[in-house]
Amino acid sequence: MAKTSLNDKERDTLSEANREFVEYGSTMKKCPRCGKPLVYQIVGTKEITRCSDGSCVMLLAVGI
Repeated sequence: MAKTSLNDKERDTLSEANREFVEYGSTMKKCPRCGKPLVYQIVGTKEITRCSDGSCVMLLAVGI
């Protein structure tokens, strides 16, 4: 069974990567589970920071 919830270290890594994407437009951080590059997307009012393979990890931030 695949692990679905993020631990604190994974959440912190994705949050830092999210801040770097917003501030600099890119990040050197890698997926905390598999080491692949991270991807940043904006969909409406959602900010999504996820692993490039699409199924490993994802952090979703929803704004108003």
